[in-house]
Amino acid sequence: MRHSNPVQLLLQALCRDPADRLAWLALADAQEEMGQVHSAELTRLREQLRLLEPEDPRRAAWQQQMQQLLAQGVVPVMPTWTRYLPNGAPMVFHLIPPGTFQMGCPPDEPHRQAADPPLCSVYLDHPFWISRTLLTQAQVGTGSSSHPALLPYNLPLLQRLQLYWKTPVRWPTEIEWEYACRAATTSRYHGGGIECVPLVAWCAYGQHSGVRSRTKPVAHLVPNAWGLYDMHGNVWEWLLESPRLGDYLTAGGCFRAIPQRCTASARMLRNDGRETDIIGGRLVLEWNPEQMPRLSR
Repeated sequence: MRHSNPVQLLLQALCRDPADRLAWLALADAQEEMGQVHSAELTRLREQLRLLEPEDPRRAAWQQQMQQLLAQGVVPVMPTWTRYLPNGAPMVFHLIPPGTFQMGCPPDEPHRQAADPPLCSVYLDHPFWISRTLLTQAQVGTGSSSHPALLPYNLPLLQRLQLYWKTPVRWPTEIEWEYACRAATTSRYHGGGIECVPLVAWCAYGQHSGVRSRTKPVAHLVPNAWGLYDMHGNVWEWLLESPRLGDYLTAGGCFRAIPQRCTASARMLRNDGRETDIIGGRLVLEWNPEQMPRLSR
């Protein structure tokens, strides 16, 4: 009789109850028992930081350890769900658990703009699935490359996928996006301070680098602790219409922006939802315990 992989079993359990802290810690233990020492350390640090107060004196050291593991190439382990688009292209979603986090930025944040949210503590009370990468040209059928697609807010593909997958498909809310971007960190970028920008953000950085002339293929830089790529830079990402501002809103910066406009709290307000050469997006599926991915073997 073949024994099941304990890591896969725990990932399946987390799909049923993403808020189960003991299951997350058991996942780290299972990884360690299977010899995945660095991966286990990353999982454990991420869970400790997710539930740690922002002012806790242990945060700085633990956060730096986690960011170093990611920079060294340790791959985050998360519950994932691969869905297929009508054209056969795969799209991988990661399950994000609920939690409390520090959203926004202080009034003295460098290059802060009016659309950026103020610093506040926010409780996200629901888990959700978010796509690992920005929507690509190959996925939406505007090309064959893995560069991010340039998209309007009212993207017809969202309605088609909702019918095809028989589940609601939408852009993330502002709170969901920033919570997913930060991945249990409190730094300006999920990778740390300004020094991490070349690792995590495709943008106009460095005094003599000039402005980036185009987008970069997705998933070429370091992901965050939830395994999400390109949360900083590359293209701005559409958010659901903001109750805070009552208009079209984007997050995360783009390839033309300076690093200070590619932080977790950076926002750009749009007075219309038209397609431009600097806006794309990633999708969210609502978590539903009646609709779960099958256990991988």
